Amino acid sequence: NSFILKFISSYGDIDYFRKRLDFTWNKEDFNGLPEYVDWLHEKGMKFITILDPAIDSEEKDYSAFDEGQKADIWIKWPARKNVQFNETGNRNMLGYVWPDVSQ
Repeated sequence: NSFILKFISSYGDIDYFRKRLDFTWNKEDFNGLPEYVDWLHEKGMKFITILDPAIDSEEKDYSAFDEGQKADIWIKWPARKNVQFNETGNRNMLGYVWPDVSQ
């Protein structure tokens, strides 16, 4: 018996991120990533990326957060239930994606 396994996609997990920041990629460890993704597309394949449900709010010069701030797109606490207002000065809901990871 023989089987044909069709390769249709490649998957990028958190390792390709720069400092685990969404919408970034580590240019040192994944130097040829854009070319690899282009090659996959030329062959009719897909590249699937992981995205987290939260954006780092403490990283400096992080365009995903900075642009989100400008557009005011964040999920908000209800006005009377804001448990984080004293820490943040706003109603933006904060959470942790990788709480046990030290950087």
